[in-house]
Amino acid sequence: MNCTTDRFGPAGPPDNFFKIQDPFVLAFAQAVASDFRQWEVQTSQKIIRGAYDADHFRRMHAYLLQDTYPWAGQTRRDMSDPTLRNRNSEATGAPLTFEKPVNVNDRLNEISDQLKQENELRGLDQKKFVERLASYYDQYNQVAPFRGGNEATLNMLTEQIAKGAGYDMHLEQSLHLRLHADRALQQGIVADYSDLVTALGKVTTPAQGLEAELLRRASLRELTPEPTRHSHESEHQRDMQQGRALITG
Repeated sequence: MNCTTDRFGPAGPPDNFFKIQDPFVLAFAQAVASDFRQWEVQTSQKIIRGAYDADHFRRMHAYLLQDTYPWAGQTRRDMSDPTLRNRNSEATGAPLTFEKPVNVNDRLNEISDQLKQENELRGLDQKKFVERLASYYDQYNQVAPFRGGNEATLNMLTEQIAKGAGYDMHLEQSLHLRLHADRALQQGIVADYSDLVTALGKVTTPAQGLEAELLRRASLRELTPEPTRHSHESEHQRDMQQGRALITG
């Protein structure tokens, strides 16, 4: 398996406005360039609503990364990019397998459908909410739909899911979130999200106000249908992929 510790994968840094070829320098430049855009989204000065599907990911990425990438808003599938995102875990060095380019749009839509089945995690107490959110964070993380900017996009959308469920979440305050996410990917074969659950739980609090309180009410959970066989298989698809990576890597 051709893996690397470079977060952009074996193909290296993608095309960018800065013409930077060093992956670590580009990661820093991307963080600086997108910081203001992230602040706009976090403070609701820019609202990007959606269903947490491929279209929603595209629009969030296009806004956050518009100052870094000329192709912002295009998934690896949209770009017909044949390169894989596989890399080594920053936490342990173990090989990690990410979704193939041809599948990323469909996979995002599948996870979105699964999230809808759970009423976007409304009606849950904090403990259960964080546990379920960790599973979705892990699934979306494994898709890695873009050549760059995946973490920034996923974090903004994850905070939106939390807000829509009556919780405040500040992922920028989570120390070593990427390492916890890498460990969850590596542990996918046994669906162990414990480190990720702990990390997310530390930066999650019940939002204030009547509207947020209503979003957390258990009565909303009663509107959620029982998981289907398809949704169960979808959730564990990334587990099987990571299992194959450990066996063949």
